[in-house]
Amino acid sequence: MITGIFILASCTKDAGMRPSYSEDIQAPLKEEISFYLDDAADTKADIITVPSSFNVLCFTGTAGSDEMTVFNSVFSKTGSYYQGGKYWPSSDRRYNFYASNADITASRSGAYITVSEATDIIVAHYGYRSNYESFERIIPLQFNHIYAKLGYCNVTAPEGYTVTDLKVSFSPYYLGVYDLNGVWTGKTKRNITLATSLNSSSSLGSYIVPGKYTVTLTYTLNKNGYVEPVNKSVDLEFISGKTNNLLLRLPSGNDVEGPEGGIDVDDWESGGNINEGM
Repeated sequence: MITGIFILASCTKDAGMRPSYSEDIQAPLKEEISFYLDDAADTKADIITVPSSFNVLCFTGTAGSDEMTVFNSVFSKTGSYYQGGKYWPSSDRRYNFYASNADITASRSGAYITVSEATDIIVAHYGYRSNYESFERIIPLQFNHIYAKLGYCNVTAPEGYTVTDLKVSFSPYYLGVYDLNGVWTGKTKRNITLATSLNSSSSLGSYIVPGKYTVTLTYTLNKNGYVEPVNKSVDLEFISGKTNNLLLRLPSGNDVEGPEGGIDVDDWESGGNINEGM
């Protein structure tokens, strides 16, 4: 295990259908299976920092429904490439690959990761290529973050009012089982306070399961002796692989619609600085 992610012993996804690992019995070619990082599809801001080693699961069959494991091994960086002492077979076995900085559990119905601690997890999938006799056997990998990251929550008051007792919060999922074809199951929620003061520029940095959540805002409006407690909510979509900043302007009372604004998406590595998002 590489990143400190723990695999829960209680996880039962297809426990009775997990294939036993078996090495390729065909004579190998001289070419070692190697990987390199392909950042061609990324912007400079979104290039992912990959550790010096990661886990690779090689399988045959159909991804997500009929996966037969060939090997599940650690690949480490050697020069410009990542290698794990595995070689291409002499004939086409229709190899597919998953890669991650977390432990990968093989399953006939789809390999998965059990996330028991909210830390940054990246994954990649390289599907079978049919031109086995001619294709380059150094495989490009494009990693993606499975989480959405929280940046700042900047809340502004309605014009002419002061605001006290502000609390912005929601209850997102943050743990669970992540199918390497992109589906979350067995998720667990937690309560997160996003802001307790106006004009916050602090990056929260928390990791959550991406998706749509209801954000609740409670506060008290004050103006020339007028005092009104307000309770509002807004549904927001949090995007995976990005820093999700909240920009919200409070309405001027309970009889007004919810807050204006929403999610301001920024890059993962350097996102969360309010000066970049406004």
